[in-house]
Amino acid sequence: MGSDRVEMAPLGYLPHLGSRKVAHLNLEARGWGETAVSLDVRLTVHDPSGAAGVNIDLVRMAAAARRSGRGGHLAEAASLLKSPPGTPV
Repeated sequence: MGSDRVEMAPLGYLPHLGSRKVAHLNLEARGWGETAVSLDVRLTVHDPSGAAGVNIDLVRMAAAARRSGRGGHLAEAASLLKSPPGTPV
Protein backbone atom coordinates (compact mmCIF):
# COMPACT_ATOMS: atom_id res chain seq x y z
CA MET A 1 0.00 0.00 0.00
CA GLY A 2 1.34 3.46 -0.88
CA SER A 3 1.78 6.37 1.45
CA ASP A 4 -1.29 8.05 2.88
CA ARG A 5 -1.47 11.73 2.07
CA VAL A 6 -4.02 14.25 3.26
CA GLU A 7 -4.07 17.75 1.82
CA MET A 8 -6.40 20.50 2.97
CA ALA A 9 -6.97 23.99 1.68
CA PRO A 10 -9.39 25.85 3.96
CA LEU A 11 -10.68 28.99 2.31
CA GLY A 12 -12.40 30.67 5.24
CA TYR A 13 -15.66 32.59 4.91
CA LEU A 14 -17.02 33.10 1.40
CA PRO A 15 -19.84 35.68 1.43
CA HIS A 16 -21.61 34.30 -1.65
CA LEU A 17 -22.21 30.95 0.13
CA GLY A 18 -24.11 32.55 3.00
CA SER A 19 -24.78 29.83 5.57
CA ARG A 20 -24.04 26.98 3.15
CA LYS A 21 -20.78 25.08 3.60
CA VAL A 22 -19.18 23.02 0.84
CA ALA A 23 -16.42 20.43 1.12
CA HIS A 24 -14.78 18.72 -1.87
CA LEU A 25 -13.11 15.39 -1.19
CA ASN A 26 -10.98 13.50 -3.69
CA LEU A 27 -9.83 9.97 -2.89
CA GLU A 28 -7.30 8.29 -5.15
CA ALA A 29 -6.11 4.71 -4.88
CA ARG A 30 -4.87 1.74 -6.85
CA GLY A 31 -7.32 -1.10 -7.39
CA TRP A 32 -7.08 -4.58 -8.79
CA GLY A 33 -4.27 -4.89 -11.31
CA GLU A 34 -2.91 -1.49 -10.21
CA THR A 35 -5.85 0.22 -11.94
CA ALA A 36 -6.15 3.86 -10.90
CA VAL A 37 -9.36 4.59 -8.99
CA SER A 38 -10.58 8.11 -8.18
CA LEU A 39 -13.64 9.09 -6.14
CA ASP A 40 -14.78 12.73 -6.03
CA VAL A 41 -17.32 13.70 -3.37
CA ARG A 42 -18.99 17.04 -2.73
CA LEU A 43 -20.56 17.58 0.70
CA THR A 44 -22.90 20.57 0.91
CA VAL A 45 -24.82 21.49 4.05
CA HIS A 46 -26.97 24.37 5.24
CA ASP A 47 -25.04 25.50 8.29
CA PRO A 48 -26.63 28.35 10.21
CA SER A 49 -25.45 26.91 13.53
CA GLY A 50 -22.10 25.33 12.72
CA ALA A 51 -23.19 21.80 11.71
CA ALA A 52 -20.78 21.55 8.75
CA GLY A 53 -17.80 21.55 11.08
CA VAL A 54 -19.28 18.60 12.97
CA ASN A 55 -19.88 16.70 9.71
CA ILE A 56 -16.33 17.32 8.53
CA ASP A 57 -15.00 16.20 11.95
CA LEU A 58 -16.99 12.95 11.59
CA VAL A 59 -15.53 12.37 8.12
CA ARG A 60 -12.02 13.01 9.48
CA MET A 61 -12.60 10.58 12.38
CA ALA A 62 -13.82 7.90 9.98
CA ALA A 63 -10.77 8.43 7.73
CA ALA A 64 -8.37 8.23 10.67
CA ALA A 65 -10.07 5.07 11.94
CA ARG A 66 -9.84 3.51 8.48
CA ARG A 67 -6.13 4.33 8.21
CA SER A 68 -5.53 2.66 11.58
CA GLY A 69 -7.51 -0.45 10.59
CA ARG A 70 -10.56 0.24 12.75
CA GLY A 71 -14.17 0.16 11.62
CA GLY A 72 -17.74 0.15 12.85
CA HIS A 73 -19.02 2.44 15.60
CA LEU A 74 -16.45 4.98 16.80
CA ALA A 75 -17.00 5.75 20.47
CA GLU A 76 -15.15 9.06 20.15
CA ALA A 77 -17.70 10.26 17.57
CA ALA A 78 -20.75 9.69 19.82
CA SER A 79 -20.52 13.10 21.48
CA LEU A 80 -20.85 14.79 18.05
CA LEU A 81 -24.04 12.94 17.09
CA LYS A 82 -27.56 14.15 17.86
CA SER A 83 -28.73 10.58 18.49
CA PRO A 84 -25.70 8.38 19.18
CA PRO A 85 -26.14 4.61 18.79
CA GLY A 86 -28.12 3.19 21.71
CA THR A 87 -30.12 6.36 22.45
CA PRO A 88 -33.85 6.80 21.75
CA VAL A 89 -34.54 9.02 18.76
